[in-house]
Amino acid sequence: MNRKFISELGEGEEVEGLFFLVSKKVKVTRTGESYLDLLLQDKTGTITGKLWNIDTSKEAAIKEGFFLRVRGTVDIYNNNKQLIITVIEKVEPDTVDLRDFVSFSPRSIDELKEEFKEIISSIKNFYLRKLLEILFSNQKFADAFFKTPAAKKLHHAYWGGLAEHSILVARLSQLVAEFMIKEGISLDIDLILCGALLHDIGKIKELKFTPAIDYTTPGRLLGHITFGTIIIDRAIKKIENFPPDLETVLKHIIISHHSDPDKGSPVKPQTKEALLVHHIDYLSSQLFIFERWIEKFSPGEWTEYNKILDRFIYKWEGGS
Repeated sequence: MNRKFISELGEGEEVEGLFFLVSKKVKVTRTGESYLDLLLQDKTGTITGKLWNIDTSKEAAIKEGFFLRVRGTVDIYNNNKQLIITVIEKVEPDTVDLRDFVSFSPRSIDELKEEFKEIISSIKNFYLRKLLEILFSNQKFADAFFKTPAAKKLHHAYWGGLAEHSILVARLSQLVAEFMIKEGISLDIDLILCGALLHDIGKIKELKFTPAIDYTTPGRLLGHITFGTIIIDRAIKKIENFPPDLETVLKHIIISHHSDPDKGSPVKPQTKEALLVHHIDYLSSQLFIFERWIEKFSPGEWTEYNKILDRFIYKWEGGS
C-alpha cells in the first residue's frame, strides 16, 4: 500500500500513511458509543479522521502534536473527504521528514536572510538601520522571524512566509515610492523600508507552528499589531537619542497598516508613508489569496465563491 498525501486521496481508497495530529475530540454517538474525531495534517492539507469504538486507554495515549501512522479508508461525508481509521500508532518525531507535514516558503531561509540584510544595508538613516540591526542581531529573534508564517490560512501561510511577505512589501513599496518621487510626491524611503520590514513583526508572538499553524493565547488576546509596537518600543529604548518624532511615525506605520478598526488597526494611515505601506501590504496579501484560490479550482473559467474575498474569480490567462 503506497503512501499518498491528503490532496491525492480518493473516495473508497485504502490508506496507510503518516500524519500530524492537529486536534483531537472525544465524541459520543446517539447509541452512547465513544469515538475519536481527529484533524490530521500533511503538507498538502488536512483531513478529518474518525476512530470508532475507542476505549479510554487508547484515547489517552493519542495526544495533539503527535505524528501518527494511520490505516483506514477514505469516505465522503457532507461533500468532504474523511478517513475512517482502523489502526493508529504514534511515530517518533525524529524519524519523520518535517517537509512531508508542513509547507515551507519556496525560497530558502538563507536566501531570505541575505535579501533582508541587503535591504537593511540600503537604509541610510542611522537610527532606523540601527533599530533593524539590534533586532536581527539577536539570534533567537531572527530564527523565529525567518521561520514564522505570515498567517494561519490566508496568505503566505507556511514556514518562512513572514520573511517572504515582509521582503515583498518592502521591495514593492520602494518601487512605488521611487516612481511617486519622480512624479513630485515627497516620501521618506528609509522610513517606508523600515516600516515595511517590521509591519508584521508581532506575528512571531501571535502565531505558533508545531508544526500546525495556530494562534497563541497572547496572540489572540493582544494581536500582532500590539506585539509589533511593543517589540519596536523595547528595541528603540536601546538606541541613544532615537528621535521621538521618527519613533512616532514608524510606530504609526505598524499600528495603522490594516487601516480599519474592524481589521485590528486603531487608527487609519495618516502619513504618506503609512498609506503606501498599507496599500502594498493589502495588495500582496490579496493577490496571494487570489492565486491560491484559482489554483484550487482548476480547470474551468471561474472559481467557486470565496467568502473572505466576497466574490467569484475569473481565471483570465491572457489573450493571444
